[in-house]
Amino acid sequence: MTHPELSTPRHLRRTKLIGAFAFALLVGVGSYTVTYHVLDLMSPPATVVGMATSGVAPTQGVAHAVPPPASRPAS
Repeated sequence: MTHPELSTPRHLRRTKLIGAFAFALLVGVGSYTVTYHVLDLMSPPATVVGMATSGVAPTQGVAHAVPPPASRPAS
């Protein structure tokens, strides 16, 4: 049973199909990369829980020591 609308050779149809899948893959990878990059720019930097800090906070390019918390007198 022959179909007049499918007169293209089989290898040409297969090549077009593979090309379409390759194009879809590239578009998908590109959109994933752009989305990941945008989300990375929008999210705050990650902090490690339990990581010890040096107790020095930079202020306008100059580092100042952070004073210890005020102690409460015993009642």
